[in-house]
Amino acid sequence: ALVWGTEDEDVYSDLNLYRPSIAEDSQNLDQEGWAHLTDLVRDSYFALSGANRFRGDNLLRRWAMSPHVLFRRLALHAVTEDEKSDIHLVKRLLLGGRKRGVWEPELRQEVLRFLRVAGARLPRSLKAGIVKVIHGGPTRKARKQVSDYWEIVRREIALRLEELSASGARLDKKSRALVEELGRDADGRLGDRDEPSLWRGEARFVGDEEFAPKALVQGAVGDVVGALIDERVSTGGFRALVAKRPVKAARALRRLAERGKWPSRYWRELLWFLAGRRDQPESQGRLMDCVARILAGAPPGMCDGIAGAMADFVEGVAKRWRTDREAEFGVLWRKSWNGGEDRGMVDPVEPLTDALNSASGRLAEAALVRVGKYEPTVGAGLPVPVRGYFEAIGGDGDRHLGRVILTTRLHYLFAVDREWVGQYLLPRLDVGSSEEAWDLWTAYGWSPSLGPDLLRAFKGSFLAFLRDPEERGEKRRNLMHLFVQVCLEAPGELTSGEIRDVVEAMSEEGLKTVLRALTLRLRGDAAERGKIWREGLYPWLHEYWPRTGVRSTSATSEAMLEVLAECGEGFPLAAEWSLDYLRPVEGRGLYGLGQSDYAERYPAEMIRVLDRVVAENTLQDHQKPELQGLLGALAKADPELLAEPRFRKLRGIAVG
Repeated sequence: ALVWGTEDEDVYSDLNLYRPSIAEDSQNLDQEGWAHLTDLVRDSYFALSGANRFRGDNLLRRWAMSPHVLFRRLALHAVTEDEKSDIHLVKRLLLGGRKRGVWEPELRQEVLRFLRVAGARLPRSLKAGIVKVIHGGPTRKARKQVSDYWEIVRREIALRLEELSASGARLDKKSRALVEELGRDADGRLGDRDEPSLWRGEARFVGDEEFAPKALVQGAVGDVVGALIDERVSTGGFRALVAKRPVKAARALRRLAERGKWPSRYWRELLWFLAGRRDQPESQGRLMDCVARILAGAPPGMCDGIAGAMADFVEGVAKRWRTDREAEFGVLWRKSWNGGEDRGMVDPVEPLTDALNSASGRLAEAALVRVGKYEPTVGAGLPVPVRGYFEAIGGDGDRHLGRVILTTRLHYLFAVDREWVGQYLLPRLDVGSSEEAWDLWTAYGWSPSLGPDLLRAFKGSFLAFLRDPEERGEKRRNLMHLFVQVCLEAPGELTSGEIRDVVEAMSEEGLKTVLRALTLRLRGDAAERGKIWREGLYPWLHEYWPRTGVRSTSATSEAMLEVLAECGEGFPLAAEWSLDYLRPVEGRGLYGLGQSDYAERYPAEMIRVLDRVVAENTLQDHQKPELQGLLGALAKADPELLAEPRFRKLRGIAVG
């Protein structure tokens, strides 16, 4: 598909404008799906090589030999990212072709990135060949151009050489001299680089974090220690050092810790780096273990101000360590929990998002991971080695975001230890007495699971929450669906009075949600859906749907039409019931009635429904063809309808 797309010259000529980088970046634009298709092709190599290295190498060679520049860009990106790939392919990619790839304009971003990230992997002879071609410039004619043009070319030469040097590759004397001759800007760089903001001319501030201090990258651990003590390296510079030499950075911080120094801003960068790499190979895991041992001896105040990074790291350790290291993990978890909260503002609509990004929430996630390591059975209670985590989360009145996370697993925790849940979580679900109730119910509504025992334990709070008139967030709709499920599948769990109280208290939005929950239950062929309507949905609606006329609106009628459209052989009974509640609709139309065969099979019921929901001042022009189709089917099924006033009124609306 990508090859076929590149044959369109109009599209492909603009490729660099909307796909300046093969690597992921927010400035890559999606033009008719191109960005997504390119991502799929790019990621195919890594998926394939991960499963079968031989096949991955074969795919990479095909890309490198492709006549399409886009595939050569993909190949160069893959070689840059995959240290196990065949580095010799860059000989064809950078030195081959009439333009020489290292100077091919459409390859520029991938070339600069390769030189900066992977240049140190180049064999000496191949590096020498690339340096030679770089010095030669893009064309032989360049040297004969006016001096201004040649100065631009010289800066491009120096830029490529500087990027190669940044990777750790050694430059020859001539190359170093050229880079020094052209000079650097105030930040010590040549200034152009391949920064995304420069691809489309956008201005931005470029900080030191994007450039690792070369002296520290290449120097000894002692050099890093001295720079940290004297504060000669910025936070951003240390972040870049961690990305390039994480072990060296960790050793430097360990030496500082041995001297009683715990610079939190540097620790934050290392912990965030390790948290993002916790699924990496075993060598990275060993580094996490080493850092965890150092942190076990950290003073109480060390975690203040870096709670988020510490919690991310602890969550990674929780997944990695077995239960025989619970005592070690417990020390780490408690240090992090006692280190303060980075809660900030809590979103009243989506508190779960805030919880997932908070220190308390991440530590609660870690606690759940540790419980899973013990594989507790139903009713066994929280395992003693991890119980302290949950008591801390449950008992800390100021750290409710941790409880938000725990409530997403309420059913699981209740099954394991209903006594603990009854003490720490269930009382906080009461909307009448708990300020946390809305946040906890929202979290539970993310993916609610419910059994009869849990329902009986929190039924009062659950029904009170459903009766609350405040509408806040889509997770409340999930709990409305759960309410409908309980009513229909476990009818003995709720009394008629409890059900009626909830339905009567529902807003228009709540009633629409109930009708859509009922629609989802209508599955199968026409006969099966008719049976579901007659035996389940109709008795419940007949008993509990609000009979007050003002509760029936255009919006509830639209949702009711969705139910009717799915009733199958139950349509006649559904249509008869709905007539008292249907009002003229103003929304998306007739909701699938036109795609059904109801007009042919049940013309009398269909025209009665249409007479209720279609009005001259509510039906929009784009909805009229569907009405025209329904009227045509009705006339064919029962020609006598042509003489009815209702039919003539509807036809006038349809063609007017």
